[in-house]
Amino acid sequence: MSGPAPADPAETLEDLVRTPLGGLSLAQVAARAVRAGARSLPGVDGLAVLVVEEGRTRAAAFEGADAAVLDERALDAGPGPVLEAATTGGAVHVDTARPPEHLAPYASAAARRGLRSVVALPLPGPAGPVGALALCSREPGDLDAPALAVADEVARCAGPVLANAVALAAARERAEQLTAAMASRATIEQAKGVLMARRGCSADEAFALLSSASQASGRKLRDLAAEVVAETSGSGTG
Repeated sequence: MSGPAPADPAETLEDLVRTPLGGLSLAQVAARAVRAGARSLPGVDGLAVLVVEEGRTRAAAFEGADAAVLDERALDAGPGPVLEAATTGGAVHVDTARPPEHLAPYASAAARRGLRSVVALPLPGPAGPVGALALCSREPGDLDAPALAVADEVARCAGPVLANAVALAAARERAEQLTAAMASRATIEQAKGVLMARRGCSADEAFALLSSASQASGRKLRDLAAEVVAETSGSGTG
C-alpha cells in the first residue's frame, strides 16, 4: 500500500490541530480530519475517520471510492479492524487474503469489494481512543514504513481534536436537554395555574390532575400541559 509522497503533511496537520470547533458539528470535524489524512496520504485507495462510542459509530467521514467499505456497518459482516482499533487502542493490519481468524468474516466481505489490505489506527484521546483512522488498498501488502509513520502522525493529531469535538457535542446536548427541561417545567407550571384558577384546587391537586390525564392518555405530561395553556390562550383571544 504505497504511493506518492505527500507534499507537506506537517502544514496540513498543523491546520487540523488548530481547527476552531465552535459552530462545527462532530461530523464536520470528522470530515476535516479525513481531508487532512487524504492530503497527507495521497497514495491510499480509501481513507476514513470514524468516531466510535460504546461500540457504535457516532460520526464518520470518508475519502476515496473504496472508503465507505471501511465502515463495518456497510459490510454487515460483524466487527472489523476499526472497532478493534477503537476499543483496544492498538493498530490493526489486515491482509484480506490471510486475515486473523476473528476478522475473517470482515476480511471476506472486504475482499469481495476488491480490497486487499486494510489498516486501522486508534485515534487517541485523553480518556482512551475516540475512534479510528482507517485506510484501505486494492494492492496487496501493508503501508510502507514512511507512509505508516505519516498515518500514525495523522491519527495522533486528529485524536485530540476529535476528542474535544466529542466533549463539545456532549456539552451542547446537555445544554439543549436542560433548556428543554426548563421550558417544559415552565409550561407545566403555567398549566397548573390554569387548573388552579378553573377548579379552585391546590398546586399539588392540579399537578395530580395533569399526571392522571397523562397516564390515562399515554401522552407526555409536557404535551398535555402545553395543550391546557394553548386552550386558555385561545379562549382569551376569541
